[in-house]
Amino acid sequence: MTSGAFIRKLFGAAGLTLTLLIAPFAHAANITFGQVLGDLANVQSIKVPFTEVRHLSILTRALTLHGELIYRKPDFLEKRITAPVKQRFTLNGNRITLVDAQGQTRSISLNMAPPALSGIVDAYRALLRGDRNALEFNYWTTFRAQGRHWRLVLEPKARNLQNYLKNVTIDGDGARIETIDTHQANGDRSVMKMQPPVTDGK
Repeated sequence: MTSGAFIRKLFGAAGLTLTLLIAPFAHAANITFGQVLGDLANVQSIKVPFTEVRHLSILTRALTLHGELIYRKPDFLEKRITAPVKQRFTLNGNRITLVDAQGQTRSISLNMAPPALSGIVDAYRALLRGDRNALEFNYWTTFRAQGRHWRLVLEPKARNLQNYLKNVTIDGDGARIETIDTHQANGDRSVMKMQPPVTDGK
């Protein structure tokens, strides 16, 4: 696999960290961005089953994936694809690892990664920490809410990140994320729908 293909796979999986916006909150009035980030910062660990539909220009029909997303504080993130093939994308500390369907492993350090890749990873880490200043360093953010329903749109500021990613739209209702809609710069799109999260009880 070339480095370019590896990076494209990672960006295809970039939506994994955004799923971790799921957090236990409930507010009578319109929920605010600050409330979402505050509750998110308290999440210690979470596991979220998902179904993802990818619309890719190289395919004649949409590709549907099933799997689960795992987060453990402070900086462990993993996307496990279980069907139709098995793949695993892991961010652990300062290293990103891909295990493909053949069981082959490839790893890259964030320190050696292209600015676009390190920029998106840093932004997702900021989101998981509830760090609004760090998040908005890399993205223009638009947050809207009506009662329990809310929408967050992320648009990259840096040109090198814009070369890969157009925007990410996250829709939630009350205490859970409903969808994560990721638009890549090349026109490809993925829509991820989450089931209720399962925590490990810690």
